Amino acid sequence: MKKKNKTQYHIHHIIPRHAGGTDDPSNLIRLTIPQHAEAHRVLFEQHGHLGDELAWKMLAGQTNEGERLRIELLRRPQTPEVKRKRRARSIQLKGFRLEIREYVKAFYAIPENRHDEIKSRQFLKILLGVCKMSNTRITLAQLKKIHDMESR
Repeated sequence: MKKKNKTQYHIHHIIPRHAGGTDDPSNLIRLTIPQHAEAHRVLFEQHGHLGDELAWKMLAGQTNEGERLRIELLRRPQTPEVKRKRRARSIQLKGFRLEIREYVKAFYAIPENRHDEIKSRQFLKILLGVCKMSNTRITLAQLKKIHDMESR
């Protein structure tokens, strides 16, 4: 009997966003969790960015140290540039959520889709894939909430 490969992968920015990297597919790489932790360790040593140290510690399973760093990051005052970027990201996510709502409405506008549980689950999986590909960080729970609200 063949064993399933249970290796988990993460998507990692080759050039981190804090160093000017983008979400362009050419700047993204698929890494295992240990490789991802190591990549953030190297980035932390190169740039000294606290976010990379936090990612390294959490991915490496050093959660107590990671939690201490997370709290330290939260206590830091935000620069106007950081505030602007977070606002822009929030607006981008709101727009994406509205797009998802439109897809869900269109799907359920077709009468035979309303009561087909299998099609509904498949549709939700497709939407989750779209969210992952677009790097929007929408969780399955958030997606289900949008789905449930619009499928009524």
